[in-house]
Amino acid sequence: MPSHVQLLINTTNSTVIKAVMIFAEGIFNGESHVVHPPSSGITSSLSVPIFPPKDVPIDLHVKTFVGTRTVHSTTCSSYLANYPDSPCTYKLPQTRHNPNLSSPSR
Repeated sequence: MPSHVQLLINTTNSTVIKAVMIFAEGIFNGESHVVHPPSSGITSSLSVPIFPPKDVPIDLHVKTFVGTRTVHSTTCSSYLANYPDSPCTYKLPQTRHNPNLSSPSR
């Protein structure tokens, strides 16, 4: 699988995630992606692979639909995740535990 970031969505109570909609310009074909697991695969946790372009700021608009296993109604929660640069290209600072990284030029 190419380089990617896993967007992990969890609930903290007895609800389950029934669907997730993600809107992001330049990341998905049609600028949106929907994950709708089958009823047998619905859990309180869902992982979605995101393939961001390198060194480009990303705005992920995420809508999560949660409910209970037995009731058909859902609640929609929305949030915005901003990444100033692609998290795939974050450079770790040089430390004594990471001596092989070169120091930035001055």
